[in-house]
Amino acid sequence: LADGNHTWQVRIVDNASNTNVTSATFAVIPPTVPDTTPPELTETITPTPNANGWNNTNVVVHFTATDTESGVAYVTPDVTLTNEGADQIVEGLAIDNAGNTNFTSVVVSIDKTPPSVAGFPSESDIVCRAQPPFLPRYSDELSGVDTASLHVELDSDDVSAGFERFAKGALFSPTSALAEGSHAWVITVSDLAGNTVEASASFSVSSDSDCPSIS
Repeated sequence: LADGNHTWQVRIVDNASNTNVTSATFAVIPPTVPDTTPPELTETITPTPNANGWNNTNVVVHFTATDTESGVAYVTPDVTLTNEGADQIVEGLAIDNAGNTNFTSVVVSIDKTPPSVAGFPSESDIVCRAQPPFLPRYSDELSGVDTASLHVELDSDDVSAGFERFAKGALFSPTSALAEGSHAWVITVSDLAGNTVEASASFSVSSDSDCPSIS
């Protein structure tokens, strides 16, 4: 019989020609196919990590489950991460109404702390060379320093391109002499998570009695 509702009828006649008719309606239901397919499970990280795989703020991991057969019974609720750290693992679980399960995990790295930076010449230094070396020093204990982000201005001029960059510092020697008197330089650098720090110092170039003489 086809799936759906059907009716059957019974007619009884006795020897005296008395007649009785009885009918009933019934349904044909196709057999239930058990759900053996796990639900689909995906994750979303907000905010999205940067190109280096780092976040510099709190992160929310959201899990989404779908199941086209028996439906979703449970999915891991949102997980908020606030602590700094590299490669923090967040696990997600989905269960459908047939008891099938699916697991996934995601790695989150958070660094909220800017790098440390200092340099020579430092504040109030007296420099006795007209072409002194400029030596920024930087470090970052978690995501690491993005040395490509180093930006330096000397007396408001961008001299960043002249720096030789290393893992923990950089070096620049002016190609022309600095005038005697006051000067200022500003260092800006970021870590791989996008945290930025700025440091500045004023110094003086001198050739007078403040500088040692060689005889």
